[in-house]
Amino acid sequence: MQITLLVMLVIFTLINYVAYQIRNIEKNTALEIMEIALDSASEDVQRYFNIQREVMLTMAEIINTQEKVDSTQTQDIVDSFKSQSLIDNLGLLLPDNKLMWPYAKPMDFSGVLSFDEEAARGVHFSDRERSVNNRNKFVVRNFVPVVRDNKIMGMLYGRIDLNNFPEIRKKYLFDDQARFVVLDGNTGEILFNNKSNTMDNLYSLGVYDVKSGDSNEEIKNKLKKGIKGRALVKSLYSKENVYFMYKPLPINQWRICIYVPEKVVLARLRETDKMLYGLFGCELFLLLGYFLWLQRTARRELKIQKDLAEKDILTGTLNRNRFEMDLPGYAQQCSQNLFCIYIDGNGLHELNNALGHEIGDDMLRKVAVAMTEQFGKSRVYRIGGDEVVAFAFDVAQEEIENK
Repeated sequence: MQITLLVMLVIFTLINYVAYQIRNIEKNTALEIMEIALDSASEDVQRYFNIQREVMLTMAEIINTQEKVDSTQTQDIVDSFKSQSLIDNLGLLLPDNKLMWPYAKPMDFSGVLSFDEEAARGVHFSDRERSVNNRNKFVVRNFVPVVRDNKIMGMLYGRIDLNNFPEIRKKYLFDDQARFVVLDGNTGEILFNNKSNTMDNLYSLGVYDVKSGDSNEEIKNKLKKGIKGRALVKSLYSKENVYFMYKPLPINQWRICIYVPEKVVLARLRETDKMLYGLFGCELFLLLGYFLWLQRTARRELKIQKDLAEKDILTGTLNRNRFEMDLPGYAQQCSQNLFCIYIDGNGLHELNNALGHEIGDDMLRKVAVAMTEQFGKSRVYRIGGDEVVAFAFDVAQEEIENK
């Protein structure tokens, strides 16, 4: 019964170990899915902004073919592209800081936009900025220079609404409980949040209550430096634990993050645990019946096992019973040659008479140790009082003589 209980304990430990490993596999699988989702969302954001940039570059090339950059024809070109782009408020920023709109008089944007500063940056996106028309609305501005004879004649301007990332909003991952956030790594300002229209600052929302992975400061430093990472944290938007994964975007110093609640990531584990522990209960029942039967047969087997004892108690070598069992098989084991080494410990009788049987026994043990060192424990037998036999095969005769 003690053995039975021990085996049950071992199985219980193994079941828990397997359950632990399965949890890790499930968690790692979910994290891999999160990483794939994050990469996909990153590609969508890049594609979204690349499309806007390509539209602006094409527009700039067409405007550059006009005789005058600040002409009504330019206004017509800008207006024709509005329906082909997700950019709103397309315009042309002129060297005098006036912004030219389609079918409207140029407006002076001095103090809001600087032609010299934007021209110095070339083709670029701004970081998060407040809309001029609505201070509660955040936008990103896209600038592309219109160059003629190596001189920038104007900066094509387009405003992108940060609440309009349709590709990310369409993602239904983890039962639509995944939160995607795009932020400025330098400042922590949130540019996009697919679960909310609020544009907070991630660094000022509070301290991450980190459950595993990097510390609060390490996470913040990685975000600032553009290093990819992940951790289990206390959600900044709720009281639950969430898996938080982040990576840099190749736009300015932007980062993209994904949050998924821990309970969602590990949801399948509950069913797995039920199956595992149900299996454990069945195994315990079968084991108990098996060991009760084994206990009845063990006494009969014990006598047989004792009769077939294979080791010599005095020397620790194999005994004559094992010798007779193994002898027929040596012919089949060898392919080239077979050596039989027969040792007779001379003088054992005289040694016992002169110094006592303990000294004689010690001599036999030393002979056995020397033999097993040379020929291995599995091929040395004590077959009589002072007689020891060893076998070797498929080796050179010189090596055997040396041994």
